[in-house]
Amino acid sequence: SLRGEAKAEKMKEAEEYRKKAKKALTKTLFSSPDPIAGSMFYHRAAEAYKVCGENRLERLHRIASADCQLGHGAFATAAQEYMRAAELSEVSDETKGRKRAECTKLYRDAAHAWKETGESGRAAECMLKSAFSLLIGKDDDEDEDEIIAGQRIKKIDNDALKGIEAAVESHVPDPLNRYKEFRQTGVSDFVNPDTTGEEDEEDEEALMEICRNHMITKSYAHETVFLAVQKLVEFGEYKSALYAAGAVTTLLEYDGFATISLSRAFCVETILALAMGDVVTADKFFLQVHLQKNHYLSSRECKLSEDLIRAVKMRDVDALDIARDPN
Repeated sequence: SLRGEAKAEKMKEAEEYRKKAKKALTKTLFSSPDPIAGSMFYHRAAEAYKVCGENRLERLHRIASADCQLGHGAFATAAQEYMRAAELSEVSDETKGRKRAECTKLYRDAAHAWKETGESGRAAECMLKSAFSLLIGKDDDEDEDEIIAGQRIKKIDNDALKGIEAAVESHVPDPLNRYKEFRQTGVSDFVNPDTTGEEDEEDEEALMEICRNHMITKSYAHETVFLAVQKLVEFGEYKSALYAAGAVTTLLEYDGFATISLSRAFCVETILALAMGDVVTADKFFLQVHLQKNHYLSSRECKLSEDLIRAVKMRDVDALDIARDPN
């Protein structure tokens, strides 16, 4: 960042842009507010503050620019400004509570803006980041940790859990997720709670087609969802992690080419089910789903999953240690 006289000059330039933006947005007797000019000047001010290393001022002016962009329908630009402001907030000197509140709102605003442009993939990604933001600073709150099986597990915020699961469904609608029953919060947007369960096959197929049309199929979407799996495991939420893992495998199966990634994702499903203590679920989907993929039968992940399931079923600690041994 700039220092000395160069910084003073740039700060003065930024202030001039701020004044121009404010003037552009002021209604007078002969003119109406001009959000296009206002957003442009606020953006220039933010760029000037960026060069000066002024986190707070850059953040405020990016938010102001984004608000103006929304005013004249430039949703994509607004979303980018909100995301940049959220990134700045996360590394700012604000309190943890302020960071959580700011980042959550800014990423949520970015998600809404992306939806307006039809960028459902980016909107879903921002929804996930918004939920993650609720966990900022939780790593240091040892008072809220739980001791499970001798390990210290961080306790997740319920709103964050709800947001993460909603973001997972925004990538893969629940009817397409084979582990949908492990979702712990909220109700699927694609399931009518008033249904009797007696719908015919034609209605069910129509629903599945709608779900497939809403699935995020852009490249590497599964990697975004896998971030949710990792975060949920970190907080010991294995049920929700399995739910998210089901979304990952659905995306990989839809792609049809990522066989290695799919094998690893299948193995993750097995491990998560076993971590929950649900060997029945692990064995069921291993036999009925995983083994139906020819490429999986010859993979190392398949052998590992089989060995883990057998060891847990037999309650053989030695066999479990052997299966877990990386060598």
